[in-house]
Amino acid sequence: MNVGILTFQSANNYGAFLQAFALCSTMNHFEAVDAEIIDYICPAIENDYNPKKVLYRKGNKIKNTIAYILRKNGINKSALVFNQSRSKYFITRHSRVSRNELAELEKDFDLFIVGSDQVWNTVLTENDHTFFLDFVSNSQKKASYAASMGDVSFNDENSLPLKNELESFKYLSLRERESTDFVSSLLARDDVVTCIDPVFLISGREWEEYISTPRENNYLLYFCIGFPMQSTLSFAEELARKEHKKLLLLMDKDVPYKYVGITHLRGIGPMDFISYVYHADIIVTNSFHATAFSILFHKRFYVETVVKRRERIINLLKVSGLENRALVNGKVTQIQNQISWQDVDNNMKPWIEHSLNYLESLTMPR
Repeated sequence: MNVGILTFQSANNYGAFLQAFALCSTMNHFEAVDAEIIDYICPAIENDYNPKKVLYRKGNKIKNTIAYILRKNGINKSALVFNQSRSKYFITRHSRVSRNELAELEKDFDLFIVGSDQVWNTVLTENDHTFFLDFVSNSQKKASYAASMGDVSFNDENSLPLKNELESFKYLSLRERESTDFVSSLLARDDVVTCIDPVFLISGREWEEYISTPRENNYLLYFCIGFPMQSTLSFAEELARKEHKKLLLLMDKDVPYKYVGITHLRGIGPMDFISYVYHADIIVTNSFHATAFSILFHKRFYVETVVKRRERIINLLKVSGLENRALVNGKVTQIQNQISWQDVDNNMKPWIEHSLNYLESLTMPR
């Protein structure tokens, strides 16, 4: 069975890269499956990682120009390491596919899977209907895996277009329980399921194959999406001092002229990212995927929950039984060092098995 995966494969984002890699790798472990990532060009996603994007922001043009000059080398270096990683780790036989070329791919694949990123967040994709597999005429070939709508909420006015997009899917899986319930009700279907993020489909021991040893040791890693919240940064700084750890700052879009008193990690590729998580003594983050890999690698961590798209982080903490690792504006009820990882693994096991069973069901003869 030839399987084509449609996701945000071109985003220079650790979570986007690692979930795409994990989903494709998992599919290729099933018998008689040949899966690849379709290198589709989504203009909105491509533009989001354009170094010149900062020039067109609202506000003072001079400040924007200075910010661009200061950030462009870092952004270009990040793009380089991500492109190198895609070349090394992604299976992609259909490269740089445009919207006009998609229809020609249907004959090459027995199944298309869209997910697991925010592929149905129409604000993020600027209403790109490709991620609803509208180019696929055979509904038997249409499946989703842990697809997300992000923060988008649907009302009576815009739920009808969504219904029209999704009712042709043979198989439907979403990432958030709330979205699953909404789509089930919208389509009057009882076979819509919630599945776990693909990075959990590969065990922590299996991820170790991709781990390297960083130059730094004895450190607290603070990985941040966007700009650090001051209260969370203060928590990380104080914890690093208390534990006698070096504080390392890794940002998804580094701003080298800020937080000059902290060591910035720059030009870090996706597998280097998980290596830094693996070797960290403590992780503080506001990121879902840094939290996910902290769980996979049994690392002591704290995650800020006052963030956008907080539902998936909170849901992961509930599922794993790690609600006490949550920060609220940089505060935690009690600093707890001990985690019962056997209990965590037992909590996660049914969700992982359920998700693997769903994917395996997609490969069954029809």
